[in-house]
Amino acid sequence: MQDLQDILDEAVHLKNVPGISMSLRSETDHILLQSGYTSARTKRPVSSNDRFQVGSLTKMFVAAAILKLKDEGSVDLDQKVLDFVHLPDLHPALTIRHLLTHRSGLEDYISMEHEGKALVSYGLQDYYLPPTLLIKKAADGSPNQEPGAPFNYSNTNFIILGMIIEEITGQSVSDVLDALFIHPLELENTSLPKQARRLSTHGHSSLTDDLTEETSERKELSFYNPSIPWTAGAMVSTPDEINKWLYSLMNGELLEDESLKEMMSFSYTGDETEKYGLGLAQFQFYDGTNAVGHHGGIQGYESLALYFPNEHACLTILINQMPSGVGIMAKNIYKTLFSKKEAQS
Repeated sequence: MQDLQDILDEAVHLKNVPGISMSLRSETDHILLQSGYTSARTKRPVSSNDRFQVGSLTKMFVAAAILKLKDEGSVDLDQKVLDFVHLPDLHPALTIRHLLTHRSGLEDYISMEHEGKALVSYGLQDYYLPPTLLIKKAADGSPNQEPGAPFNYSNTNFIILGMIIEEITGQSVSDVLDALFIHPLELENTSLPKQARRLSTHGHSSLTDDLTEETSERKELSFYNPSIPWTAGAMVSTPDEINKWLYSLMNGELLEDESLKEMMSFSYTGDETEKYGLGLAQFQFYDGTNAVGHHGGIQGYESLALYFPNEHACLTILINQMPSGVGIMAKNIYKTLFSKKEAQS
């Protein structure tokens, strides 16, 4: 346990990371550790219940919601997107599966401009932008849309999936996620916020607001606008609640076996160390080990949630800084915990 705490403390004290919260859950272990502060300014220590923005970990929940609707007979993954939503700028052959696998041919809206500014920069302002605008910007910036194109990670895909969920259910995506996962699993600190809000765990960023350049200045961020990342990355949670959800997913408690298998049908992305399924990635992790989960990065926060099939264990790390090197930290934690167990056995 002290070895793991040392890894977190080293990142805080030697690498100038403001705060870290970590959870590990397996059949034999349940470990919660924190280091550092919710705010570099106030120096309030991070606790296990402090909520962080989790960025693209949101995509796991949204993909699982689509698959849950499939299990209920409300949707087929090979149905056309235009069967559900009126978005005339999209290719008529585009399917839900194309969106889930990032093979839609659509560019990422976050780098598109609105009134002279990158859309992603509006995430730091109280300025609501509807999903239809985000999608239109991406479609206008994708003159050669071709569904079934090679893998191209694009947040636009999951904004469209959010609209499809709302069209099918007649409810907000926030309420759907509450009903399907958050309330049944009693995830008290997890939500997809509907309105701009302030978090007790402040973000810290040395990147420009459009995320294109690193600067010498680290800004502290306490406000964020969920309408910009929305169903591509606006959820907030704690590492232990992310782990509880991911562990339940991998135990077959949330989806039918066929849907979980489909979610984990991984294909090459062009990166030798990463494959992608339906809202889930497979990472070649340590010494050839494969881990399943997702990485997240949003202004001021970085996150990583991983399931290790061989160990039947989940590891989630949330950090209130971007960039932070969360992947290297996860590898060190895995090596420390599971290599030691193998040596002892």
